Amino acid sequence: MNFVKTLGILLSIALLCSAASAATENKDLPTQSEVSTFVGGLAPTGNYADSVSTAATAQHPTWKWDIWTDAAGSQMISFYYSENSAKGYGSMYYNELGQVSGCTGSYTLVKSYTGEAVQDATVTETKPIDISTEALVVETVTEAIV
Repeated sequence: MNFVKTLGILLSIALLCSAASAATENKDLPTQSEVSTFVGGLAPTGNYADSVSTAATAQHPTWKWDIWTDAAGSQMISFYYSENSAKGYGSMYYNELGQVSGCTGSYTLVKSYTGEAVQDATVTETKPIDISTEALVVETVTEAIV
């Protein structure tokens, strides 16, 4: 029974690490350098994963990220970047101190953000015209045709 439990845990860890990568398309992904620069510019806070995800969504809405938690409640955030590999992308994991961390241990997916689609077309703002009955003056002109 102990062997089955250990095997189940190992398979779960492998599945979690590969599921995050498998669910991510490489469309609109930043470079590894862009992710590093962005995350490096953010100071670690009490709830690092949430504050980084909020900043990423506001500043880089097309970027994809996931928030993970372990059994002790520690969180980490993963970002996905474009890469010339068979998968077409890589992933970087940051712990609560803002340090790059590996996908080791048992983590549960808490929140996944797949990025917002970027529209190619330019949207022009249209405003309705308010025509009040007081402003509308209609004159009836009657002319005699000679």
